[in-house]
Amino acid sequence: MKDLSYRYLDHGADMAFESEGKTIESAFEEGAAALFNLMADITGVKGRQEREINLSCGDYEDLYYEWLSELLSVSGLEGILFSEFSVDISRNEDRNSLSLKGSARGEKIDIGRHDLKGEVKAITYLGLEVQQTPEGWKTRCVVDV
Repeated sequence: MKDLSYRYLDHGADMAFESEGKTIESAFEEGAAALFNLMADITGVKGRQEREINLSCGDYEDLYYEWLSELLSVSGLEGILFSEFSVDISRNEDRNSLSLKGSARGEKIDIGRHDLKGEVKAITYLGLEVQQTPEGWKTRCVVDV
């Protein structure tokens, strides 16, 4: 047998998290909290500034991906850490899509005060799941760190 000229390496560039909620909205809110808690201890982030997020997508997985991606984008562009989240999801029967009206509250990053952990570069579709369970809803997401 020929010697192989490749090998598999551990890759520390991904992190996965799950969130749960009694409602789809609470599962999305908890997922956003999990995302930002990867970047900093969000218990020390005050809700001084609010940003609104409005999205429309065809299914829950796309909506969750877009929700987290938009939050990450706003955070990176404006230098804000978010710690409080509110989501309302409705179905648009006429367009066969879902709408999300959400908000995120937080404050500008203060390296002297906030306990920063690391950077999340992107949300990925790898392993992305949104599913209804007997207890409510569960989400799963993998991010590039």
